[in-house]
Amino acid sequence: MTVNVLVDLFFFFVLDLGVPGLALGHAVSYWFASTVLLLLIRRRIGPIGGRRILASLVRILVAGLATAAVAWLVAEGFERWLGTTTIATQAAQVLGAVVAGLAVFVASAAALRIEEVGLVRRQIAARWR
Repeated sequence: MTVNVLVDLFFFFVLDLGVPGLALGHAVSYWFASTVLLLLIRRRIGPIGGRRILASLVRILVAGLATAAVAWLVAEGFERWLGTTTIATQAAQVLGAVVAGLAVFVASAAALRIEEVGLVRRQIAARWR
């Protein structure tokens, strides 16, 4: 929490990034906390398959970048096609971008064989049975 507050203040006031700086500060503090926790857990339980985790993270990053690109393109297309002056057109823009992004992520996850997505899919399917 301390890192989050300090980084938020730095990005917001010192670098004058405004609200986007707060989002960046949150991401930086989350990365910091994840790194510290990874080091602590490795100390306690030993090696945790770092190469396998890194390979998976790279595949997830590729799928995430494709997802972001498509969602952004769809959002831009909706803005040019419908405009975003009303709540209804804004909702259509967001819904279209989310649906397109989700479709690209699922397709990318299948193509890249991201096993964590399969695990989540199986857990969701088990809940509905």
